[in-house]
Amino acid sequence: MPSKRNIFIHPGFAKTATTSLQELVFAHHPEIQYIGLSEKEEDVIWAIKHICFANSIIYDEKKVSEVFNDTLHTFDRESPILLSHEIFANHEAKDKGLVALRLKALLPEAKVFFTLRRQEDVLGSFYLQKLPRYMRENNFVPFERWLKDMTKSAHRTILDDLNYFHIVNYYAKLFGKESLRLFLFEDLQKNPVSYSRQIAEYIQVDPGIFEGLIQSDKKNPTVSQEYIDFWNRWGSILPHGVTRKLSKMVANKSGSPAKIDIGERGRQVVSRLCAEGNRALSKKFNVSLEKYGYTVA
Repeated sequence: MPSKRNIFIHPGFAKTATTSLQELVFAHHPEIQYIGLSEKEEDVIWAIKHICFANSIIYDEKKVSEVFNDTLHTFDRESPILLSHEIFANHEAKDKGLVALRLKALLPEAKVFFTLRRQEDVLGSFYLQKLPRYMRENNFVPFERWLKDMTKSAHRTILDDLNYFHIVNYYAKLFGKESLRLFLFEDLQKNPVSYSRQIAEYIQVDPGIFEGLIQSDKKNPTVSQEYIDFWNRWGSILPHGVTRKLSKMVANKSGSPAKIDIGERGRQVVSRLCAEGNRALSKKFNVSLEKYGYTVA
């Protein structure tokens, strides 16, 4: 790979505004040369998915490298290059550590940044994202039962992604702690200007353009409370086909975002999985997780 280029990898984490960053900002900021699944080039899409999902027995490192080399050669050498995909750090990947090793071999001089979010909120948001599908299949799943099902095979669910420290620390070992930064979703909610400036300055692009793009729309918005209330009221009364058809009308109307209380059991799960890691993350990477109520005890 070409040396001395300004290359960044954003491995996500799920439910931290990754889609908004990718589709609104990274793909449209005039100073960013973006590589992601919004790509129209089929070989680039193949390469990204191959990095994430290919078994080591069939992984074609040479072909992936050729695809990326061809792409990088189309970019100018001055503007930053940004590769972003949340599956890099997601339980759906073949192996998150293996993915990190592949990225290091592919882009050894890259810098890395992660976007984080309080894990209790990630858990609730992820459940709400999946809920409409359960409803459409006439299979409403209360949060408590959903969480119980998740814990039965935690390594294959969102629960495996909640301890940020494991994956962040692994990337720090591979790429160097000095080449890694963390940005908090809560900063985006509280002060989009400051959040935009932080990331924009790190990747060395215009922060004003960044801010305008991130606030221009919202991707993967939370399902509305009205939508959930509709299914709770009519789902067991009306024929499923009728309920599903009417629910689409409700879903298309603007309404207050749904909220979910993950309950004491949910908080216990997060504490067990994340408290120690959050403490280590705060200390080692100098990020104020306690400020936004991340569980550290």
